[in-house]
Parts: sequence; C-alpha cells; structure tokens
Amino acid sequence: MKIMVIGAGAVGLLTAFYFQKAQIDVTVVARRKVQAEKINREGIKLLSGDHQESVYPKAVPAEEIKSAEAEAAFVALKQTEFSSWVLWAKSHLDVTLPLVLLQNGEGHTEKLRDAGFTELIRAIVTHGAMRESDTAVRHTGKGKMTAEDTSIMHLLGKPFFKHADFPIQLSKNIKAEAERKFIVNVTVNPVTAVYGVRNGELLANESLLDKAYQLFTEAAGVLCLDESYWRDVLNVLDITADNCSSMLVDIQVGRRTEADALTGYVIAEAEKQKIAVPHTIEIHNQLKQLERRERID
Repeated sequence: MKIMVIGAGAVGLLTAFYFQKAQIDVTVVARRKVQAEKINREGIKLLSGDHQESVYPKAVPAEEIKSAEAEAAFVALKQTEFSSWVLWAKSHLDVTLPLVLLQNGEGHTEKLRDAGFTELIRAIVTHGAMRESDTAVRHTGKGKMTAEDTSIMHLLGKPFFKHADFPIQLSKNIKAEAERKFIVNVTVNPVTAVYGVRNGELLANESLLDKAYQLFTEAAGVLCLDESYWRDVLNVLDITADNCSSMLVDIQVGRRTEADALTGYVIAEAEKQKIAVPHTIEIHNQLKQLERRERID
C-alpha cells in the first residue's frame, strides 16, 4: 500500500519511519520545501537509546502533493495548524481519501467533516517523541497507536499488531479512547506549561497536583466522565515523570500551544451546558498570556 504522512514534526517522522521500515510505501508531506529536500537526501533517522537507524521514504513539499499518490493519509499536524491546513486539504486532497487523524484535543474532525471529507479515522498516539532535526526523531517513550477499527486500518495496521516498538491496536470504541487521552492532556499539560515543570513534579508537589485535580474535576464534569479516569492521569504522570509535556515545550520555544483544543474546548462545552469551570478559565487565560509573552520575547 501507499500512504502519506502529512506533517514532519516528531509524531510525523516517527510514524513515517516505522511504516517505511515495514516496507509500506511512504510519502512524507512537509510544510517546508527545504525539509522535504533534506529527507530525500538523508532519509529519516530514528534515535532510541544508543540505537540509530535510517529509512528512506519519499518526501514532497505540501504545495506539490496529489491525492493519487496514496491510498490513505496519516495527518500528524498540531491543532494550532489545523484550521489553515483544512483549507489546503480542500484544494489538494480528494475528499474520499481516508484520513487517519493523530491530533490531541477536540474539534478537528468536525472541521474536516464540514469541509466535505468523508472517511475520517481517529487515532490516539501515546508514544513519546522529540524531533532533533529536520530528518531525525528520538523515540523517547514507547507507547502505542490506537485507531478506529476500520477496513483500511486492518490493512495498514497488520504489520504492527504485535510490533514490539510501534504497536497498533484497533478499537471499536475510539470515542472512549479519545476521551481518556483528552482528560489526561487537559489535566496535565496546562499545569506543567504554566508552572514550567516536568510531568513528575505534579506527583511530587501537592499544590500542583491539587491544581491538576481541579482541572480534572471540571473537565470530567463537562464530559460526563467518572472519577476512575483520575487513576489514568496518575498512571501517566508516573510513567512519564521525566518527560516535558508538548505544551511546556511549545511555551519554551515560543510556539502557540494547543490550549484552544484542550482547555478552550472544555470552556466552550461548559458554556453550552451552563457549567461553571473557573479553574479551567483561569489557567487558559494564563496560557494565553504566556503565549503572547514568549512570542514577544
């Protein structure tokens, strides 16, 4: 099969590496032409512990892509890029092309559905990954990809069902899986970003853990989730104690965060349901202030 991986950040490079290694024909779609040229020259290098390995997919800049080059596309873009990307997708992709969506947060599937795309497949990625250059990605923590159980994912996922490093699991209830990932992200990421700490610091600092629990309680109330999801949050904090959340990294390097798709989504849904979420509003405003300050600095 032929696939596209749209987006050449950490998750995009990681996904492209493992699919190309499994001898699936991969085309990486990069926003910058210079990055596409580097991937074509150097390949994609995976770093994991002391191990290094390279594969050599094709790469093209976004303006040159055509749907005919793939039977499915993995969309590995951040939520902050999504609205402008949907406009690009409408003019460059066939609306019947299966799109596997790897985004955190909520709201992106609706944007694509409103744009006329017909086969949208949600997927949840729990791997840790850090892009070290335009062509190198470090696999910092082994997780899994959980995708909606569809016929195309049965074909694409088959080489990975028992894979040691990049397992793919299919789910008939992807909504529940997405809610589980969302509640972790909306609880952990804002606190780590605002206070500038690694994930494990929330377990070590009672005050920070209380702030995370306040966010959890408000988000769970809006999403109608029970207290058992808090155990998932604590488990992720323990497993990823040494990691920096993606939102913290965004603040540190002066990028926009995915706050609008996380805390912003909770606030919007709370308004519809007339539920008070004061702690979520407070930390959302703090994130927006940090974004503005970092971009000015």
